[in-house]
This record gives sequence, C-alpha cells and structure tokens, in this order.
Amino acid sequence: KKSSKKPKDSVKTLPTSLSRKELNDKWKERMEPAYAIVQLPGSRIIKLARGHPPKVNMEVSMRQGRKFITRVRGVEEYGVDGEDFCRDVMRRFACAGGVERDEPTMGNL
Repeated sequence: KKSSKKPKDSVKTLPTSLSRKELNDKWKERMEPAYAIVQLPGSRIIKLARGHPPKVNMEVSMRQGRKFITRVRGVEEYGVDGEDFCRDVMRRFACAGGVERDEPTMGNL
C-alpha cells in the first residue's frame, strides 16, 4: 500500500501572527502593477489599466548660445490638450511656444 501522508519536511507551517508591516508587504508582493488616470476636480477616472502608466518625454536641446528648446511629448495620453498646455506654459513662464503635430508615416507604395 502507498502511504497518503506527505513527508514532514514538505509540510508548510503558517505563522500564527503577523505585524501590519509584514501583512502589508505580503499583500503588495501579490498585486500586479496598475494605474488610474484621474481628471480633477471631481476625481473622474479617465483610464484604468494594468501595467505601468504611459511616459511623458521631455527633451531639452540647445539652439544657439544660451537658448534652449524644450519638447514635451506624451501628454495627450493623460487627456491634456496640446494647445491648452502650450498656452498655459507660455503664460506661466513668459516664454514662446508652439505645438507640433506628428504626421503619420506613409507605408511603401
């Protein structure tokens, strides 16, 4: 006859008590990364998804001497209108600004 009992070394003993920090850490390590994009005021959820949030890229390049160009890409993913964002930045920082649209690339004809 085969024995239905497991060997003693494979039996897992469960802790009788956990601190809040240990419980919180165990719970966090079983969760998947997720994010929510929320519109304020009102806390209306625009997008709720798994994974990591989309990145906003900021590129600074020197034009001539002490003049710089800062390009911000990816704010549309957060529901921000490019024209409104540009106008707000121009007003707050007293600088010039413009919005460039990415043209879709054409396939081989």
